[in-house]
Amino acid sequence: MTKHLTATENMKIRGYLIELRTNTRSYEEWHEINDLINKLASLEGERGGKRTMMSEPKAKILLLLNAGPLHFTDIVSGLSRSKKRVADHINELEAIGYIAKQSDGRYFLTDKGRMELAKLDEIKKVCEKYDAMMKEIK
Repeated sequence: MTKHLTATENMKIRGYLIELRTNTRSYEEWHEINDLINKLASLEGERGGKRTMMSEPKAKILLLLNAGPLHFTDIVSGLSRSKKRVADHINELEAIGYIAKQSDGRYFLTDKGRMELAKLDEIKKVCEKYDAMMKEIK
């Protein structure tokens, strides 16, 4: 399963990118790094305030539900968390509209949840590009 980054990890990566941009000598590299910083910042901004900060367990729940509706017990089985913690995450995701519950008791990913998952994938791509740039420098 793909690991999505938390807001703290995103800020840390943005800090590294800013430091990298400061130390680069190439005009082209500077612009490429600057574009990555701006992309990461815009993605963070689109996600909004504290209510939508995505922890790893919440991201995993979205990924699990991306495959199709699941019962609570199936979600718990897919995470290494207690039932109470999973229930808390589900309640938060449901409250912000990323997931919903069907009449048969299964949870599913809403359109808003699919959009959030796409944003998380975009952030992941920015971070992968950062990693590749760091390997080139080393």
